[in-house]
Amino acid sequence: MNPIEYLTTADPLFGWVEWILFIAQIVLLLVGAYFAFLYRDSNAIKVAALKRFGYVTLVLGALGTLLGALKLTVLPPFDSRLWLALIVLFELAFAVYALIYSRTTYPEQVAAAAAAQRRPAAKGSAGAQGRRPSPASPNAAPKLVDVPMPTAGGRRDSRRDRKRKKR
Repeated sequence: MNPIEYLTTADPLFGWVEWILFIAQIVLLLVGAYFAFLYRDSNAIKVAALKRFGYVTLVLGALGTLLGALKLTVLPPFDSRLWLALIVLFELAFAVYALIYSRTTYPEQVAAAAAAQRRPAAKGSAGAQGRRPSPASPNAAPKLVDVPMPTAGGRRDSRRDRKRKKR
């Protein structure tokens, strides 16, 4: 029997391979629901990546569970081995994509976020930011006065700075 005929032939029996795949689909459904809705972490990049992973895993697991349940009921179009084999192929393709993403794109995003987080601290020292000596008297020691730093915010930021000066 050739592979196409094997996959498309109706098989009312639910063998041990089908049971393993059916249980794996249920596990994927639960793992996807956990990562999509319940997983919490302080790393925003990791959370976003795992949330996307969770949504795809949830959909593939739900579809595999549905097709496995339809095979169990022995409905004529869904009692062939083709449906579970297609879902497993989609899941393997997604696993390869997730592996490539975790090896290439994710480390780049983490490095970019770490560089962006380090960048503001390296721009200037704490004493030099926004402080100028006030010209109260020429012989007196210069006092440091808070001077608002220019921002791109506009009206809201200037109003906030004025309120801070009044305190």
